[in-house]
Amino acid sequence: MTLANESPVYIIATKASDDVDMQKAIAQARKTFGYFWREMTWESRRIVKGLDASMVKVGFSDPGDERVEYMWLVDVDFDGATVFGTLTNEPNFLTSVTAGEMVEVPKDQIADWAYSREGHLYGGFTIDVIRQRMDEGELRSHDNAWGFGFGNPGNVALIPSSKAQNSTTKPDGAIDHPMGGHMADALDGQLSGDSSIDVNEIRNGHGLSLLHQMVAAGSGSVVEVLLKHGADTQDLTPNGLNAAQLAQSLGWTHLVRLLQR
Repeated sequence: MTLANESPVYIIATKASDDVDMQKAIAQARKTFGYFWREMTWESRRIVKGLDASMVKVGFSDPGDERVEYMWLVDVDFDGATVFGTLTNEPNFLTSVTAGEMVEVPKDQIADWAYSREGHLYGGFTIDVIRQRMDEGELRSHDNAWGFGFGNPGNVALIPSSKAQNSTTKPDGAIDHPMGGHMADALDGQLSGDSSIDVNEIRNGHGLSLLHQMVAAGSGSVVEVLLKHGADTQDLTPNGLNAAQLAQSLGWTHLVRLLQR
């Protein structure tokens, strides 16, 4: 499920580069994008969807205009280097893009990411900067308008967990998504029982091998199974990255070590 069009999902800045706190938030969102795509990967494999919303924020400017309008994309996809999505709101002053338009940007140019599960928002680094500047009444009104549980200002959660895991205490990427272990066991059994299956021929619509897909998702358990059954670590994504380079670009250092072993 994605946000409805009337949701308050954009902010505007005249000179975003002048806001130090916002720039730090944007940098943190880019650094942790792997956690967003980790959740998106497994959401796409769920029969019964588990997320309330998922979105990525991008800053847009018209040619010759220094003003930046930050808008959210929904129906997000990712090919290992480029983020694709649909603009969910009508711009306030931009003329170069419109609501409902499909756009694509390099991963390292996103400004934020967020997803909601069971009413609680994960990510939303730039939203947190805004919330920290609000008084109690403004904060309550803001959160009610969004309809999500944000937690305390200054604490950005990355993944659902029974323990406190946030942007300050970064969760261990080596901790696999719960669905990863289930898939690893089933996949190992399938590949062990059918030697005719070539894991290097299993690809998605972007041309990413199954190894690339599971590396992007940060799934060590599935990656180990794929390596066991002959996955090619030097196979390149359409953007020219091998599996270890893809892992490095998303901050999955535990997978970099595994793939280089």
